[in-house]
Amino acid sequence: MAARAQVDISKCVIKTFTVKAASSVTEGYAVKIDGDGIVLNCSAGDAANGIALESGAAGTQVTVALANCGGLVAVKVGTGGATAGHYGAAVADGIANAGALGGGTTLVNIVCQFLQTGIAGDVVGAIPLSLPVVT
Repeated sequence: MAARAQVDISKCVIKTFTVKAASSVTEGYAVKIDGDGIVLNCSAGDAANGIALESGAAGTQVTVALANCGGLVAVKVGTGGATAGHYGAAVADGIANAGALGGGTTLVNIVCQFLQTGIAGDVVGAIPLSLPVVT
């Protein structure tokens, strides 16, 4: 089990969004924002706009730490685990190591860089990012 998640949201850009109808948002998951300012959890492979700072059901308001703006947030480690220093991608149950980057042709959307190591179900500190790369 990982130690307490390293968090420093003092430098994050945090905005409030409405959760999409028939969807939900989970604290610590990567989220995407549609053109109408509606937010929902990312599916595996999706590009993220930020990390949810709280959970919410359809139609409720949630806060999101926007990607590429700085700060450290708590993220939920998904299947595949998290390794400090590695980049993370959205998976079905959170965020996990993205694997070796570069040299290939498969697009991977990076959603964070882990600051701590953890296994599926842990909550660890990460820097919110939105970077398209190939593996």
